[in-house]
Amino acid sequence: MMMWTVGCQPAAAPTPRPMAGASTDPVYLGAVAQLEDAAVYDASYQPIRYPGGDVPKDRGACADVVVRALRHAGLDLQKAIHEDAARHRYPRIGTRRDRNIDHRRVANQVVYLKRHGKALANDRDWRAGDIVAWVLPNGRDHIGIVSEHKGRSGNLAVIHNIGRVSEDDVLYAWQVVGHYRASLRTDR
Repeated sequence: MMMWTVGCQPAAAPTPRPMAGASTDPVYLGAVAQLEDAAVYDASYQPIRYPGGDVPKDRGACADVVVRALRHAGLDLQKAIHEDAARHRYPRIGTRRDRNIDHRRVANQVVYLKRHGKALANDRDWRAGDIVAWVLPNGRDHIGIVSEHKGRSGNLAVIHNIGRVSEDDVLYAWQVVGHYRASLRTDR
């Protein structure tokens, strides 16, 4: 039985993670790298450098898993969202952009991925490195990176931060509201 408090807090014990397999997807490999010395959940506002800024490696939220995985693959989401928000509306960016936090918000990541990535069906064609967005039972947004490993359910597991970065059998545990494949082109 899952228990919910606020935000992306712990829900269940993580599924044991097998050794890395055959996937060479750079987004997936960036997510896998975060499983070592897994960051604890901390979505607090923190000033960071720009571009290429990050919160301390031992901290982060679900959105930071995506930021770090995409950065590993060569896309600085902090810079990309900051620049894109100068030309387009984002749901969590008001009249003043903030390069310390805007890219760390799930709703902003989803807008960017819809505009610059590939939106896919929420019920099929999942592959390692895809990005999944959910709405949790408490109404909060959550996001993670699809793994190459299958969970006990038979579905692919997901690398995410819901208390600590982990790889869990949660692909369909919550309401899936987005399935994306990132475009790693940075010349847009």
